[in-house]
Amino acid sequence: MQSLRVLRASVVNVGLWFVVLLIPNLAEAGGFVAVPAARLCVPGEEHTYDVLWGVIPLGVLRARCDEKVVVNGNPAFHISVYADSHPWLLFLSLHELFESWIDASEVFCRKEIAHIDIGSDKSTETYTFDCGRKKLHYDLRPVGKPMEEGDVDMTCPSQDLVSFAYVARALSFTPGVWEASLSTLVHAEMKETVLRSAGIRQTVKVAGGDRPAVLVTGDARYKTPEGFTGRFRIWLSDDDLRIPLRGQLKIVLGWITIEYVR
Repeated sequence: MQSLRVLRASVVNVGLWFVVLLIPNLAEAGGFVAVPAARLCVPGEEHTYDVLWGVIPLGVLRARCDEKVVVNGNPAFHISVYADSHPWLLFLSLHELFESWIDASEVFCRKEIAHIDIGSDKSTETYTFDCGRKKLHYDLRPVGKPMEEGDVDMTCPSQDLVSFAYVARALSFTPGVWEASLSTLVHAEMKETVLRSAGIRQTVKVAGGDRPAVLVTGDARYKTPEGFTGRFRIWLSDDDLRIPLRGQLKIVLGWITIEYVR
């Protein structure tokens, strides 16, 4: 079951919004272009993606920017991401909701609530990013099992899987060749991911026709489930929004692909 949880995190990580950074401050990081969250988080914006292995459908991802709210006294955007497995996958029933509150200015996570439903594995996981104490507080409540609660050290700002995608979008505006070391929340632990760009632009075929895109690649620097290599690549729309158009996660037998539908 643990491998399924890591698989879920890996697929959602790339598929949501395609793939957290540990840059002290995007506005001050030398060489990186600062893009405020308000430019990427538009309340009411919603996108749907198919998840495929080759031509075999695995599921659907739906991401929505709900509204601008206040979290612990700080303006933030509330993002909801829904993940559902395809009905034909009789061996895996997955229906989940990830809620993330992204700081309205600097593109980092203030809070996350994950509603987990994978077969008999059901739980609610709440993560609060406390920049004042530089601590991540976790509250894990699995159904039918003892709850877990505690703190782990973190560098502020840090990210969850949802805000990570927004940071990837923000960094993609940086011209030329660059590489960033990412601090990613994975199951109440802070892990490292590397995100990089070689300044490559390509045309991607998606629903509605061909779209110009910016290519970003990366590697997960933590243990992935058997069969997964940790490598991924993301194509973002080559415009002012940088909407994720396609994401791919490398496995031993090919790639898992996330395709933009609408």
